[in-house]
Amino acid sequence: MDETTALKDSALGLINQAGDLLGAFLALHEQVFSWKNALGWNKFDRLKPALAPLTEQGNKLVQAAKDQLILAQALDETHADKDFLGEFYGSLVKYLEFLKQALQILGKLIAHLEDRAAKDGSFKKTVYEFELAQYKQKVDMYQLYGQQLNQSLDRLLPR
Repeated sequence: MDETTALKDSALGLINQAGDLLGAFLALHEQVFSWKNALGWNKFDRLKPALAPLTEQGNKLVQAAKDQLILAQALDETHADKDFLGEFYGSLVKYLEFLKQALQILGKLIAHLEDRAAKDGSFKKTVYEFELAQYKQKVDMYQLYGQQLNQSLDRLLPR
């Protein structure tokens, strides 16, 4: 197996793992921002334990994508897919970084929503709104890079 094929195979594996992480993140997002939270009915104790393993998974995927980016950049100029693989892995690193950051901010938002539910005066609306805006920015960015990655998939799939 040549280097290009190995990098493409690795890319497909990382994309599958990123899809798993995204699915778990979206399930958590849906629970945090459900209508139950608007009414203060949700309990966050069962959501918080999911954060650390997902963040760790995100960290591992980011590192794996960075490692593959280094390999892609080190390809000899004669490889036809050198530029494509470099761009692909660069986008994958950014996608995973923004997804991981959104997950980290989601943890902060859960803490704010817990404070709001406690009704003890510890909830700071301005801080929550600021972090919610940051969260939305990270979501927008991972979605942007996700679109770029989706457009590249045809070139990765074996023919």
